[in-house]
Amino acid sequence: MKPWIKELLDAGLVPYVATSEKYLKHFDFSLFGGHEVVKIMERAEDRNFHEAYLVSNSFAFGNPDLKMQNWLYIDCVLMQTAVVGFAIPVDKAPPAMLDFYEKDPWVDVRKLDYIPVSGQIAGLGADGKRLVGFSLFSLRKQIGEMNVHKLANKTKYAALCVLKADRAESFVGISQYNNKALLTHTLFGKKMYIEQTTVPLHPLHEMSFIYNVKVEFDESRIFGTMLEEQVSYDFLLNSQDTPKKLQMQERIRAGEKFYIVDPVHIKKDDGLYLPIKIEKE
Repeated sequence: MKPWIKELLDAGLVPYVATSEKYLKHFDFSLFGGHEVVKIMERAEDRNFHEAYLVSNSFAFGNPDLKMQNWLYIDCVLMQTAVVGFAIPVDKAPPAMLDFYEKDPWVDVRKLDYIPVSGQIAGLGADGKRLVGFSLFSLRKQIGEMNVHKLANKTKYAALCVLKADRAESFVGISQYNNKALLTHTLFGKKMYIEQTTVPLHPLHEMSFIYNVKVEFDESRIFGTMLEEQVSYDFLLNSQDTPKKLQMQERIRAGEKFYIVDPVHIKKDDGLYLPIKIEKE
């Protein structure tokens, strides 16, 4: 068992996989050494856990109005793929945190065994070649006394292992140029390509982009034990510079490739910048 998994177990967290029973044979649980908790869509007794996941997810994003609808969770997650993350026993939840679940009309805390405190979803795209990830979250700050570090990184690592993401052609997702989560997403491959510079249908359409990365499980990079390297870049992109983003999109259509390099975010007096490298032929 990897040391960081043992550290999470020793701290009181347990790995979980929420999915349909039809997909269990397709996942790789070896990372967890048999300590995983499996919650099945088809089992009525697991409903409380699934409802708690929906609460946790909205809790992490800071807005109850963003709570994922049950039909979406069923149709687009459990019936197609899985949520993988870490949970804590209900009796280890801080009172202030537990109150959030007690107020939800769909969660019966008295019958709840575990509360999900992190999660990552990813499903296979229609081309059968790449995984599409979404809704990575972590409640590390809410369980701060448990002394858990880099929970988001560990959650994404675990999920991508279970889903065998390194065998896929690539991993794609949507993020925002100014989102701190981008610092996590960029750790799972050598190059994070910008595939679409804006996402017109997204509520944050000018700040959102679609990324594409070939997954690699480099623990020294993912968990920050390697020395930071100075990486050169070709230009800096202001996170608010929509005209520049649209120019980049035209160049992408013409065949150019752009990727984000470390340190991902550079703060200046006039805004937040991302260092961009142009891939040479």
